[in-house]
Amino acid sequence: MKLTMIETRVIKLYSSGLSAYEIEMNVGVSQEFINKITYMYRRLKDSDISIECNSIPPVTEGTTFNAYPVPFIDEITINYALDYDTDVVLEVYDSKGTLLERVVNTNYSKAKLEVIKINLERYGNQMLFVKLTTNRETYTKKLIATEPKRQHK
Repeated sequence: MKLTMIETRVIKLYSSGLSAYEIEMNVGVSQEFINKITYMYRRLKDSDISIECNSIPPVTEGTTFNAYPVPFIDEITINYALDYDTDVVLEVYDSKGTLLERVVNTNYSKAKLEVIKINLERYGNQMLFVKLTTNRETYTKKLIATEPKRQHK
């Protein structure tokens, strides 16, 4: 059985322990597609059918940078993968430009998918910006914080 590059990438990310939601954000395919591919993978990996992956792409081709969920209630997940070794600085700012959180990785290795969770519950109901800075480039994502839904009694 020969897999497409996207199917192979989904399987590689699934095998690395990412959730279906994280794979969806990383690859840009639907949850339904991911569920079908991971189900097929689980069924075939212990069978006599071989899976041909002659042209397995790296976990990343270029740069991947995601911040989710949007909107978020108390915690965001940030993932990134770069095609070069570098120092990485993640910063979270409010809409006034005030630095709220900072995470530094001084030893990022090429093509490794990094996943970071940051608790932002104390910053309330507002728009935030996540900035990823490397030795070569800078990326920014916009996030919206929301308050949890109140349960009616």
